[in-house]
Order: sequence, then structure tokens, then C-alpha cells
Amino acid sequence: SRSAAADVVIVDLARHAAVIPEITRVAPDARIVAFGSHVDTDGLDAAVAAGADLVVTRSRMFRDPTSMIAAVMDGASPGSGDPKT
Repeated sequence: SRSAAADVVIVDLARHAAVIPEITRVAPDARIVAFGSHVDTDGLDAAVAAGADLVVTRSRMFRDPTSMIAAVMDGASPGSGDPKT
């Protein structure tokens, strides 16, 4: 079994949504921040279901990425990024 050391992994759902389960397998302690289009609510919901710790819209991620990373490190819950913002 291969394991990776990472504190935070950032996933662009438009390009790499399918890797979230693999990340949770190889880096189980990593916190996953996923971001995607505000109109892709199914994709945002799927990221939560796949194990992302924080799911936010692309605009919110790029408006303040430091806060998104800090939030997930402080224990933000799945989907707490409010995908509608």
C-alpha cells in the first residue's frame, strides 16, 4: 500500500473530480479542498460525497484561497463553503 504525506490537496473539479477517492486512499490524513463551477451543483455535491473536506465555487476559491485553506485546516465541514456563493 502506497501512502503520501500532504496536509492539504486542492482539486479543480472541472479537471480532476475523479481523483478525490484516490487522494483519500493514498493520503488519508490530507484535507481536501475542492472547487468548481457554481452552476455544477451536482459536481459540487459529488465532491462532498467523494470525501472532500471543503467544497466551494471557483470564484470563492480564487477570491481568497488563503482563507479556504485556513478554513479546512481549522476543521471546516464538508460543503461548508456554501456552493451557492
